[in-house]
Amino acid sequence: MTKFSVEFEGNAIVEAQRLLGKIPGGMQTAVARAVNRALSGARTTVVKAVRERYTVKSKDVRQSLRFKKATKKSLDGELISEGSQLELSHFKVKPRTDTTGNRQRKVIAEIIKGSANEVKRGFIYNTQVFRREGRSRLPINKQTGPAVPQMLGQDEVLNKAMETLQKRFASRLQHETEALINKWSRR
Repeated sequence: MTKFSVEFEGNAIVEAQRLLGKIPGGMQTAVARAVNRALSGARTTVVKAVRERYTVKSKDVRQSLRFKKATKKSLDGELISEGSQLELSHFKVKPRTDTTGNRQRKVIAEIIKGSANEVKRGFIYNTQVFRREGRSRLPINKQTGPAVPQMLGQDEVLNKAMETLQKRFASRLQHETEALINKWSRR
């Protein structure tokens, strides 16, 4: 399981606190909304960053991510990635069709972009990649790649996500502050 936690600059928060000081609950509302929007943007960045390095589908990455949204009472928001190892068929595998039968073909799997490897004694059956463990027909094992939380644990992916979170939070906090001030001034 991978969690993201970010320290935000105090200047943006201090400025928002000064502007929203007279609005009851304004600071909590603005921060909670800004955190939730920042997390939404971080999810998009995480999916893109993982796809830049790995051949996994966006859907598989997105399915492993979930939010714990911030509220007025609890300003903590979390973007959590959970999941087990993905089957090798979720990555780039050639050929795409079954390799069982008379015609034996090599199975090539590419998990990290640009580094394709042959699956020794591998074959494809019903879109799944298997590998024979010995000379005989059995035993066979289904082949798996890394889990999404492992892919997110890479430094380049984490750095991109953190950078996006920080930038987006600062801009969203400013926007939410202005929106609350405008709404309050119309009353």
